Amino acid sequence: MIGKVMTTAVAAGAIGTVIYALNDKSKRDKAKNKLQKKRSANSVEIDKNAGHPDPYDINDNTMVSEGALYAVQRYNEEVDDYKKKKRSHHN
Repeated sequence: MIGKVMTTAVAAGAIGTVIYALNDKSKRDKAKNKLQKKRSANSVEIDKNAGHPDPYDINDNTMVSEGALYAVQRYNEEVDDYKKKKRSHHN
């Protein structure tokens, strides 16, 4: 119970700080500009590699292979669960 109260208090404090900080129009504009710059920089980085993976980018290739393995493992787990449930209904 105390953990929830502390979490709520911290969240309320953080929200209050953001509201107070963005209460001034010049600060809002500054924060908005920074966010837009960050978004545009991220989209350029993403678009640069889209559809053209670098075979020597080990981190990217590892991430892709792990993602592919996750989907296969998830599918296999679903099939195994289905088979176990099917067997338990017949017994």
